[in-house]
Amino acid sequence: MKWTQFPRIEIGKKGVVEGRIVAVPISPTQGVAREMVGTAPMDDRFFESRGTRLIEYKNKLIIAVAVRGPEDARMFGASAWKAAEQFLGPVKFHLVPDFLPEGEVLEGALLASYRFGKYKTKADERPWIVFHGSENLVERITAKVRGVFVARDISNEPGNTLYPESLAETVRDAFGGTRVEVEVHPFDWLKQKGFGGMVAVGQGSTNKPRLIVMTYLKGGDHRTKLIVGKGVTFDTGGINLKPTEHINGMKLDVCGAAAVIGAMWAIQAMDLPLNVVALVPAAENMPGSEATRPSDIITMYNGKTVEVTNTDAEGRLILADALAYGIERFSPDAVVDLATLTGACSVALGKRVAGILGNHKGLTKDLIDAGEKEGEKIWELPMFDHYLEDMKSEVADLANASKERYAGACNAAKFLEQFVGGHKWAHLDIAGPASAESEWEWNPKGGTGFGVKTLVNWLSMRT
Repeated sequence: MKWTQFPRIEIGKKGVVEGRIVAVPISPTQGVAREMVGTAPMDDRFFESRGTRLIEYKNKLIIAVAVRGPEDARMFGASAWKAAEQFLGPVKFHLVPDFLPEGEVLEGALLASYRFGKYKTKADERPWIVFHGSENLVERITAKVRGVFVARDISNEPGNTLYPESLAETVRDAFGGTRVEVEVHPFDWLKQKGFGGMVAVGQGSTNKPRLIVMTYLKGGDHRTKLIVGKGVTFDTGGINLKPTEHINGMKLDVCGAAAVIGAMWAIQAMDLPLNVVALVPAAENMPGSEATRPSDIITMYNGKTVEVTNTDAEGRLILADALAYGIERFSPDAVVDLATLTGACSVALGKRVAGILGNHKGLTKDLIDAGEKEGEKIWELPMFDHYLEDMKSEVADLANASKERYAGACNAAKFLEQFVGGHKWAHLDIAGPASAESEWEWNPKGGTGFGVKTLVNWLSMRT
């Protein structure tokens, strides 16, 4: 795969304001920009809205971005990049963190610079950055942001070029020559080993499912962490076909897998002393002649039987098999899965917040805290036992979809819980923030790479 590249980055003198075009933060009480902007009108509304102004100062053009404090560091970097790109074009601009955390400033600028342009016949010219911060930060920040770019690129790839087999090859190529070992298990192996959920979801497509296993073992005696990402490369809904208005963006149903792959990229690039295994159950949900029918009964990897009452509730089926297999094989200390699982989670929390559900309060809190540090908002939803009642079947152990239209995110998580065997586990429903219909903060339209930074931060707590 041709990966999206960073803009050019140069290193300037730390703490020095130099150059013709300079981006600096400004607060009501702090910053070198205060003396530069002089009497330029900046009222409370400017600071409340975190606005951006272009101001001539002596022989400089100042990109002044309003901030409230250190919590706006990423926003400052993103706003500076957007102002340079939108108003000034392919210019060199100096990014001066001043009183803000340097790493987060650079991170925000790089994240905002992302454009999925590989299919354009003419590449756009871009600004480039002179970063006035610590040089030793650049490698660490670019490694993490590269993981987000990897996730975004995979998420944005169209379904005619990204399908289970090509996703597996992309992963092999990406990690070739690194410390991440990659296994790919084909359709016949999945049938032989009893992956009933993956087989049921993927058998209707000519592009048969694959199970992708990534192993990074550099943590010595540290216990292994297992991360699992839903990898539906395109979701038509199957026999329960989605309506036209809901089907166009369904290449983005691979975002959970993309986040897990991106996190593994960042982990190995940062050379973290960890033991991490990542699983991607990859499938294409199509209404072919061999597709699973509503009312079919399947046997999952852990032996439980499931009545398929809705073929468009496919993600939980492939995740359940992967969770059961990963736990059986690797005996992890903790398990986290990510998936664009339910529209109900987006209805409950909106497009910028992920839901989290699990069976261990400490793990849930750690992930929420990790997300907060990385600017990724996560909110806990309940896991009451009565949600499982809605997932019962009269003819099998479970149904894959509830008869009720309520609490869809909670019901789906309760279904997944039946496949983790009491192991410490958390489920991140990223259906809302995994993709954006328009730019927000440092996220582009399309796949956002949500979850990569949360996973890396959470795993880094263990080093």
